[in-house]
Amino acid sequence: MTAPSTLHEERVALLEACAVLAGHLTPGRLAPDEYPDVVRLDLHRCSLFVGDAKATETPGCAATRARVHGYLRAIRAWTRDGFTARVALCHGRPDQAGGWTELLQHAARCAAIDVTHTGCDDLEPGTVVTWVDIGPTRPQVRRQILDEVVASR
Repeated sequence: MTAPSTLHEERVALLEACAVLAGHLTPGRLAPDEYPDVVRLDLHRCSLFVGDAKATETPGCAATRARVHGYLRAIRAWTRDGFTARVALCHGRPDQAGGWTELLQHAARCAAIDVTHTGCDDLEPGTVVTWVDIGPTRPQVRRQILDEVVASR
């Protein structure tokens, strides 16, 4: 594996900024064997942000597909604990956004979790963020966690 490129690191920084601006202020860890570029939590809303920067990879790359599937399998555990999640991929080609969306949706179906929204934002030439939102699989747990956070204030 080669060292990350400057372009990759710029995209990681953009995903970090997106996560923080969306209220995901706490750095986190997805799972022991899964290492996306960005994992941040919003503990008040029981929400997880997972971001991965792509500089040279494509939606059809087998290794990339395997990693994305691993991320979504790991997210399943979070959704069972009542968390929602946004999974965002930052890449450079608007013409590949459909392929990235398809990969994210397929990985979610394979992980038996529900995609509630999808989107693609062309932020500037050569910078595209493709994302999916994942709902909790046990909303009653989410409500209990939110009640505990409010009660602790």
